[in-house]
Amino acid sequence: MSTLSEKELGISTRGVHSTASRSSVTKLILLLLFILVCNSSLFQNASLWWKTPLQHLHTDDQGIQWIPCSETDSNIECTTIDVPLDYQLPPRDEGVVTIALARYKATNPPPRRRDVLFINPGGPGAAGTDMVHESGAMLSSMMLGKYEIIGFDPRGIGKSKPTLSCFPSEIEEIVANIEARRFRSFNLPSLALANITGPGDPIWKDLERQVKKMKGRLTSVAQGCFERTGKLVSYMGTKAVVHDLDFISKKVQGELAPINLWVFSYGTVIGQYLLALLPPERIGRVVLDGIVDVEQWSSHSIDSAMLGLDNINDVLQEFASTCVLAGQDVCALAHLGSAENILQALNELVDSLYFNPRPLLGAGYPSLVEAHHLRAFLYVTTYAIASWPEAAKLLNDAIMNSDFSGIVSAVRAPLGGRHGFSTLSSFPVLCADSKPYDPHSAPSVSEFTQMVMSNIMKDSPLVGDHFGPLAMCSPWDEQAGLDARKTYFEGPFGLPNGTLWIPALLLANAYDPSMPVTHARSAKERLGDNARLVEQPQGFGHCTLNHFSSCTLNVIQKYMVFFTVPFEEDVTLCAVDQAPFSTKDENREHGGLMADFNVPIIHPN
Repeated sequence: MSTLSEKELGISTRGVHSTASRSSVTKLILLLLFILVCNSSLFQNASLWWKTPLQHLHTDDQGIQWIPCSETDSNIECTTIDVPLDYQLPPRDEGVVTIALARYKATNPPPRRRDVLFINPGGPGAAGTDMVHESGAMLSSMMLGKYEIIGFDPRGIGKSKPTLSCFPSEIEEIVANIEARRFRSFNLPSLALANITGPGDPIWKDLERQVKKMKGRLTSVAQGCFERTGKLVSYMGTKAVVHDLDFISKKVQGELAPINLWVFSYGTVIGQYLLALLPPERIGRVVLDGIVDVEQWSSHSIDSAMLGLDNINDVLQEFASTCVLAGQDVCALAHLGSAENILQALNELVDSLYFNPRPLLGAGYPSLVEAHHLRAFLYVTTYAIASWPEAAKLLNDAIMNSDFSGIVSAVRAPLGGRHGFSTLSSFPVLCADSKPYDPHSAPSVSEFTQMVMSNIMKDSPLVGDHFGPLAMCSPWDEQAGLDARKTYFEGPFGLPNGTLWIPALLLANAYDPSMPVTHARSAKERLGDNARLVEQPQGFGHCTLNHFSSCTLNVIQKYMVFFTVPFEEDVTLCAVDQAPFSTKDENREHGGLMADFNVPIIHPN
């Protein structure tokens, strides 16, 4: 590809034109499993790190040894770098943390220059090394092969050591996740919520019981995390991650090279902390996609954990509407005749499973299908339009044939993985980043129940509770004591105009189910002329790469590869090229890069 004029790129600051790639059952289920457990799907390749013959080691110009670590792509190499546990104390006093890195080598590097781009997919809890294995080739192509793309696993996560570990055995973790619904949501109806009269209502009382049980489970789990992982749990906050990235960048690139960063979802918290914490000369080109409101994130956990679901009903409505327009050949639910009928059927099915759970036959172990399974599946379905055709098929199987096997397979705790890996890494990160409560002022069970119910009614009766348990930081505080906020940073997150030598690039879908476009606009306001905002007004899904736009891609390329700040205006609007429920060939006709790679790379937690 070559650089094009704005007219040729289709960049517009006024109007928008709307014009999706499809996913197979296997890719959907793998995506949803990663979404819900942040598993390290390519961990088996890690064994290659320690088996590689010495003659295959590659030492770069900074003296770091990179080792081939992929059985399928010789362009991927791995290494580790030790960083201080506590940047306020000498490593000999507090010890070190080993950060795992994977890189996709530049295929078309510029002469006499080494450009490095750090990436992270978010979470918190997702591994950047996995992102290199899964999507390094795609990201390299998007960067025209100019960058050495390096993914890192934040401290306590993925292949970094020590890894957060909270259970003495894998089976105990699996059982805990099944019992607690992955500590992510509650078991509730949908339509019946409209008839709740208040705290005396049976459904309200049931939610309060669930909240009490969830808090008790988390207290027990937090104790296990501190016992098995030690003091690292108190040092997993984003402030420490930014200092790790600064330390690693100097080791990898040299002391003077600025940090180039492309991050998604929670990764945008890392990016915004980086802009606030590091001196301007350390900051290079920064792309933030699927932006978290960092001021809400760093407030009390009851506020930060419940942010982001403002647009999720709009995404569900689009799913149902475009299904009917696409027809039964590509959307199995289209036979229901209208978007209203599809949504009504889903609401009724959630209520039916709440009041009458059903046995799941053929699962290989005793299991019930409950409302929370369907609620969790609907939530993850909203993340990427590429998953919609297969999601519609599985939902139709459930509605018409009472076949819930596909839905439960997509959202249940995995019966496999690696020992010591914890699905709970979101908690110590979010809780370390959240504002501490005054003594004895943490929300009570009844106050927490009221908060969950209010958010459900505000955002979505179907999925509005999804992040609720993440607001429960009191169990972690009780275990950590005075060390709970070792890495807390309260800002400020704004920058005076003219601070950065090149503005950061902010990307947002208008209908992001997890992080609404208002978060990106707030970030732009805080950063002033230190940022440029690109919106996809007809974009659905979490992060712009989950609803492909050649316009947005070319803005990114001009910014990252040709060092061109795209515009002076506050916001640029980019049309999308994918249509929901369209085929891969149809998307390729519109120049959809994702149609060729067909790899969704942005995963919800």
